[in-house]
Amino acid sequence: MISQIHNRAFAGTSEEPALWRLDQEVRQFEFEWGDAYLRRDMTTLEQILADDYTFTDPLGEISDKRENLAHIRSGACVIADTTSRDIRVRIYDHTAVVTARSTFKARYKGFSFQGQCQYTDILVKRDGRWRAVASQATLARRGVLLLSLRRFLGDRLAGSRPLFNKIGHVLIRRPGLNRRANGLQQNA
Repeated sequence: MISQIHNRAFAGTSEEPALWRLDQEVRQFEFEWGDAYLRRDMTTLEQILADDYTFTDPLGEISDKRENLAHIRSGACVIADTTSRDIRVRIYDHTAVVTARSTFKARYKGFSFQGQCQYTDILVKRDGRWRAVASQATLARRGVLLLSLRRFLGDRLAGSRPLFNKIGHVLIRRPGLNRRANGLQQNA
């Protein structure tokens, strides 16, 4: 959903109409980008991502445009659903910084994960068109643990009960668990 709220920092100034239009352009760009990922629309993604685009994923892995598109094209990364909220757009001449929170469901290299992330996109207007030059996503704490666990142990092990490693440390914190000096204990 495209929000009709503009950057309030310029409300009431002579710059307001121009900045509002830029804000709406950026929001529309973000919507089209997310939609292209959902539809796996490679043509649109090729146009959206700048040739020097970089993405830093929640585990700190960095990929470029070529790698990002290859993951989508091959099916290694499939975005099943995504919804953004708390979208903030800041415009600096021909650069836009977008921050938002996303709720998503996806598969990466065969492993399912879902959760919320906070993301930042940096866009630059080149030749009259917005292009994504960098993105970074940070998963909520539980999401990072689930993603890491699933990446290494597989989906079937990441069920609803706590999982313990060989020395008894909890890998996923669930409601009903308390921290103790010597590890975690299940509440009765």
